[in-house]
Amino acid sequence: MLRLLQTLTSEKVVAAGDLLPDDASQLMAVYRQATPSDGLPARPGVPLSNSDLLVNAPRDLRIGSELRKELQTADRVDLLCAFLLWTGLRVIREPLEQFLAR
Repeated sequence: MLRLLQTLTSEKVVAAGDLLPDDASQLMAVYRQATPSDGLPARPGVPLSNSDLLVNAPRDLRIGSELRKELQTADRVDLLCAFLLWTGLRVIREPLEQFLAR
């Protein structure tokens, strides 16, 4: 187990403090992915910490739903966009307001 932790941190698979605490020494459990019925926020299909192109194609992940999921657990938001439509703002307005309230 210690070898796994050393490999993850030494090869930069996990950034320091990102998913593993700096003093991690033993994996105690593996949990199933949370579902909305658990009362926990749904995880995005593509975490924003990963690089991916979201184009809103009919069968692909939608940027609005992915942003809503990210905003539920964000502790900081930096937003930069080239343009914004009212229809796009409507999709993330409530999650942004909830974030600001936290």
